[in-house]
Amino acid sequence: MTKFGVDICSVCGTFSPDDPGKFELYVAEKIDWRDIDSFRKLGQLPGVKQKRGMKRKAKTGALVTRAPMGYDVKEGKLVHNEDSVKVRSLFKDFLNRDFSLNVLSKNYGLSVNGLKKVLQNRTYLGEIKFDSEIHKAEHKAILSPEIFYAVQRKLVGYLRPRKKEHANKYVLKKTVEPLKEKVDTDSFEKPDEKVDESDDEKKGSREKEEGLYKSIFD
Repeated sequence: MTKFGVDICSVCGTFSPDDPGKFELYVAEKIDWRDIDSFRKLGQLPGVKQKRGMKRKAKTGALVTRAPMGYDVKEGKLVHNEDSVKVRSLFKDFLNRDFSLNVLSKNYGLSVNGLKKVLQNRTYLGEIKFDSEIHKAEHKAILSPEIFYAVQRKLVGYLRPRKKEHANKYVLKKTVEPLKEKVDTDSFEKPDEKVDESDDEKKGSREKEEGLYKSIFD
C-alpha cells in the first residue's frame, strides 16, 4: 500500500500513524522483516477475523452491511420501508424512459455513483452479496427478477465506454487524403526552339549560369 507517498506493506500500514509528522518518524524506524513476516504468512491482520465472521453470516442470508434504500433494519433483519416504492419507481423510470444517469440521479436525489449502486444492488432480489459471493437472504425482495435483469441489460449500454467523436475525425483526416487535381500537360505551350549559338555565346551563357548558381548557394 502507499501512504503519504511512501510504499509500505499492509502490516506496517495497518499500524502506521495518520499524522504526517509521526508517520515520517514511524517509517524511519528500522524494523527487522522477521518480526512481521509471520503476520504476512498467516494473514493475521486486523479485520481478517471480522471479515471471516461476516462471510459466515452472509452464507446464512443474514445482513452484513448497512441497509440499502428501501429497507430498514429491525431485529437484525431487513424490512421494507416507504422508500421501497421509490426503488420500484426508479427501476421502472430507468427501464421505460430515456433518461440519462445524470438526470435520473437528480430526480431521485442521488449521486450518479449512488444511482449505479442502487440499480446493480442484488439485495432488491432478496439476496445478499458479500465478497463477490451471492447468497439467498432472509428478507423479502422489492423487485421481480424480470425487471432487475432487464435493467442490467440496459445499464450495460450506459456503462460501456464511448468512442470520442474527435478521435474519429482525427483518424479520418489522417487516412483520407484530398483528391489532387489532374494537370493536363498537353495544354502547356511548348517553348520556342533556340537557334544554335556560337561557341563564344555558349561559353558566356554557361559562365553566367555558373555565377548565378554560386550566388544562390553561397
